[in-house]
Amino acid sequence: MNTSRRRWTFSLRTLLLVFIMVGIVAYCATGVYQWKEQPASEYNTVTMIRRVGQYISSNHGQWPMSWTDITDVAFARRHVRIRFDVDTAELIRDPELIQTVITPISGEYHTYPHAHSHLEELRGILAANRTTGSGQASATNSPAP
Repeated sequence: MNTSRRRWTFSLRTLLLVFIMVGIVAYCATGVYQWKEQPASEYNTVTMIRRVGQYISSNHGQWPMSWTDITDVAFARRHVRIRFDVDTAELIRDPELIQTVITPISGEYHTYPHAHSHLEELRGILAANRTTGSGQASATNSPAP
């Protein structure tokens, strides 16, 4: 009976050790994956800031309503978050708000030091191209009269 108990204890300890090791490996693998994906996410965000700026310039200061309003974005959808429900008048008034409307999927910048200045430039494009009205993009994204 004593031998049987040792085998059971040994098996339980081994199983526990295996679970701990699998957890450590999974944790490390997740960290490496995120570390590898972060630069791609941030530099896709740069591209999207530029594309949104081009959209605003060509649509009289209107903010895009969805991904379909911005051209060639299939590469960025999995790396970038864009808030499409913003009021451009509020973006112009509140300098902090522009920092939250286009972000990498992680929500923060680690490898792209110029993000804040590029978003401020986007805010300037909004202010320069803003048309009269509420400042929200229309459903059709047609220019305001």
